Amino acid sequence: MVPSLYRDLTAGRPTEVEHLFGDLTDRARAWGVPTPLLDLATLHLRVHQRRVTTGVAAGA
Repeated sequence: MVPSLYRDLTAGRPTEVEHLFGDLTDRARAWGVPTPLLDLATLHLRVHQRRVTTGVAAGA
């Protein structure tokens, strides 16, 4: 059993990055809570999302 986010990521499918991580970072920002590691993870997942939706291969 693995999270659906992991299954999508390893299969090269779009993820729910904005619904999960984007929401968490928005809520933390609204409360003034710094989340540097969450921000970094969100950035990486957004890059993956962009590559998947535009068809650009990693490293290209």
